[in-house]
Amino acid sequence: ILDQFLQTYGSLIPLGTDEVLEKLEDVFQLSFSTPARRAVVQHVIQSYQRLPGNNLVRSFRVTYKRHVLSMDDLGTLYGQNWLNDQVMNMYGDLVMDAVPEKVHFFNSFFYDKLRTKGYEGVKRWTKNVDIFSKQLLLIPIHLEVHWSLVCVDVTKRTITYFDSQRTLNRRCPKVGPPC
Repeated sequence: ILDQFLQTYGSLIPLGTDEVLEKLEDVFQLSFSTPARRAVVQHVIQSYQRLPGNNLVRSFRVTYKRHVLSMDDLGTLYGQNWLNDQVMNMYGDLVMDAVPEKVHFFNSFFYDKLRTKGYEGVKRWTKNVDIFSKQLLLIPIHLEVHWSLVCVDVTKRTITYFDSQRTLNRRCPKVGPPC
């Protein structure tokens, strides 16, 4: 089965254990989700990933401006994985380049620095950007294993907090009704 994956996709590097387990269960009509079987499958996948041709794939990089995404970074885009800060920051630059006059996407570390150091910690972060000329300010917030987003709509004078898991973020300040 792993040989089929290798032939089809050319690599097992982005392949996750869950995908292999699903395929094994489909082929053999048995449960492979027990901890012991799962461990064996993970071991076999790692053995395949160490095969000689996979080093070239592992060294593959996507570069955009100052961002460099490795295969591990790109792997976070597949399935139900947690995106890392590298992916978020590159995405932010792509958004800003698509509509530079309308949007500013803050670095993924901005909110945490603002929260811990206050204004002094971030006052230089927008020295080359007129944020008041933008229509949208997008602030990603890292919640350990989850991301949320604060969207400041400058033209509508609204702040919206987006969270797909609807978790209560106790670190975000409460905002009252507009004055």
